[in-house]
Amino acid sequence: MRFATVRAALREILADVTGLSAADVAIVEGRNRRPALGQASPSAHEPAVDFNVSHSGAHGLIALASGRRVGVDIEQCAIHFDWRTVADIALSPSERAHIEQLERAAQNAAFYEMWVTKEAVLKAHGVGLTEGMQHVSTLGAPREGIAIGDASLQTATLAAPPGYAAALAWSA
Repeated sequence: MRFATVRAALREILADVTGLSAADVAIVEGRNRRPALGQASPSAHEPAVDFNVSHSGAHGLIALASGRRVGVDIEQCAIHFDWRTVADIALSPSERAHIEQLERAAQNAAFYEMWVTKEAVLKAHGVGLTEGMQHVSTLGAPREGIAIGDASLQTATLAAPPGYAAALAWSA
């Protein structure tokens, strides 16, 4: 149900942006199964619209950008989650060291902030999580941005409902 609700909202937003009817908005799978707009807007001089969607628990996020790539992620934070169980595949060694030096009560929140930032970056870049989250470091972001491949991405932590973490990434 959540997927359908977010997809319907996305279709309405894209209709407003492109000038198409919601029924005429085609969402297709692009490279690496990343959703993309299937047709250009009616006005050829308008820049292409990029979008990204995330949903978790009872919430969803939609991000749109004109003339640049965008990625977004929201995650429901599990209270009793032990971040160490996924640290080897999700964190760089410096990120792991950073979290370990925090007070125990702050460690899960720091992990989730890194996770959503990484996922937003990978989605904006157009690759999946299998590309190696541990090879992308969020330390220094958003001040310095994040380099991935030949791309430079900016990030922002988003305000999220209690018990959630969210982030946005966009191409520079």
